[in-house]
Amino acid sequence: MKHHPNLSFHPSGLWSALRALAARFTADRSGATAVQALLLTPIIIVAFWGGFSVWKVIKIRDSLHHGTYQAARFLSFYGPEDPNEDLWTDIAEKIVIQELLNNPFTPKEGGNISVVDLTVTVDLLKDTRECKDPLTVTSKYTVRMLPVGSPQEGGYLANFDAITLEDVRNGEVLCQ
Repeated sequence: MKHHPNLSFHPSGLWSALRALAARFTADRSGATAVQALLLTPIIIVAFWGGFSVWKVIKIRDSLHHGTYQAARFLSFYGPEDPNEDLWTDIAEKIVIQELLNNPFTPKEGGNISVVDLTVTVDLLKDTRECKDPLTVTSKYTVRMLPVGSPQEGGYLANFDAITLEDVRNGEVLCQ
């Protein structure tokens, strides 16, 4: 086996050759800005998208919280005389939907919220509707992070395609 005459296999010679190569590589700065831009642009885009998505979820969560609170408050003051939970749920659902539609980050597909994405329930904890009877309003809303039907089954983002938000408010039937 022949050795190149300029390369020495002595450890100090190898280290000095590597240092010289590293010095020459780091001294050449042509195109460094372009490489930095190519490396940082995707990171900045992903960070911006992630920050916007978090802000969107926070604002929708605030709307869900406010809508559930308003529904519990309305039902406490103006609940129907009939203790039918379906009637109470319909009223609460309309209030929560209106609050979610007021949010600019909630999808407005045809002006209504999909019943798949929103569930509102009212639980009258007693079978009667009398003064001081407790009630609970529960709202669950699924925020879709990726478009519906996107091919993410088993993909990298399979666990981040939707986030389910839940808010529970307790109240009591108030008498005049």
